[in-house]
Amino acid sequence: MSNIFLSPQVIVLLFVTLSLAVVLTFAAFKTVQLIKNYKPNAVTQEQYTLEKSSYLITTIIQVSLFINIFLLALFTHTLNSLSDIIPGAMCAAGVVSSNAFGNPLIVLKVVIILCSLLWLRINKEDFITKGHPYFKRKYLFFLLIFLLFLIDIFLELNFFAHLSTVEPVMCCSHIYKHTQNSFSLSNSSLVTLFYTLYLLLLLTLTLNKRLLSAAFSLLFLYISYLAITYFFSTYIYELPTHRCPYCILSSDYAYIGYFIYTSLILASYYALSFALFVQKTELRAKALIWYTLFVFIVSAKFIYFLIVNHTTL
Repeated sequence: MSNIFLSPQVIVLLFVTLSLAVVLTFAAFKTVQLIKNYKPNAVTQEQYTLEKSSYLITTIIQVSLFINIFLLALFTHTLNSLSDIIPGAMCAAGVVSSNAFGNPLIVLKVVIILCSLLWLRINKEDFITKGHPYFKRKYLFFLLIFLLFLIDIFLELNFFAHLSTVEPVMCCSHIYKHTQNSFSLSNSSLVTLFYTLYLLLLLTLTLNKRLLSAAFSLLFLYISYLAITYFFSTYIYELPTHRCPYCILSSDYAYIGYFIYTSLILASYYALSFALFVQKTELRAKALIWYTLFVFIVSAKFIYFLIVNHTTL
């Protein structure tokens, strides 16, 4: 067994994760029963029992998904703490990139967070809407989230199992040393695409183009990651050779990364909620606010540097 599993942070993380797995497995089993036997127009004792059971299951799912959302912050904190004991790692970037499970695990965790937030929105709408129109759909959606959660556990266990405190890994300076990203875009092209997508999101949300805003929100999510990594982070670090999407999560930079990524995920969530599930003006307004706040936060240092120095890094 890898001695990484003896790390206190890893022990706490895996204990909470596996505890959630037990609870969610119970909820998934009950969910299958609800989907199979629930008849919305039936007036029977069995139906009454199922409805009471659904409140319990829904509460369990809600609490579990809320906990899992905050687990992402614990996971990133654990990665940063492991960088102190893994040779060569200066931050979470080196830990994540040390084996084949790290990057897929991060992507999957973000997907699960977005799906969890969307499920909580559907559940809220189901409760406040007469006739519970989303009853079966929300439980089917939960089963999908549960499947993703099981895959997440598999990847997470393998990720930690393949970490070594002996073999050196690459630091973020080496991992992101190339100036071009996975799209082979120059920094100027990447930033232009970033702001163009932001404006397209504002336009499509304002004009109520739901499918377009959903597509742009997903693309913007990925482009934002690239823009933060290869361009905006260098202004936060005030060092043109330092590119990293993880160091901004550290205390050295006032944990600004948590505000950046939280605002981006919330913006994506509100945009997808408005586009895919419930067409409500308040959701569109919140999406516009969070997207604007996110762009402001990541752009602030860049704009300040540009005004003061009349040039870029």
